Amino acid sequence: MDYKLIKIPVITGLATTSTIFLSGIICGLTRPNHGFDWRDVACIGSIGTILGAHYSITGNYWFRSLYY
Repeated sequence: MDYKLIKIPVITGLATTSTIFLSGIICGLTRPNHGFDWRDVACIGSIGTILGAHYSITGNYWFRSLYY
């Protein structure tokens, strides 16, 4: 069985949901009277999808230290 068919969507989905949840927590703490609109969720979710898909396909991080 080819585990890439399972690995790529799982990592992409986890990156998307964690990005949305973390941004919702951060936006809720910094701006408590501001509602979290669907456009915020779509924008942050697409960023998380791009990061997760890049990592799951290539295995390279986008954000890492240059010292190791």
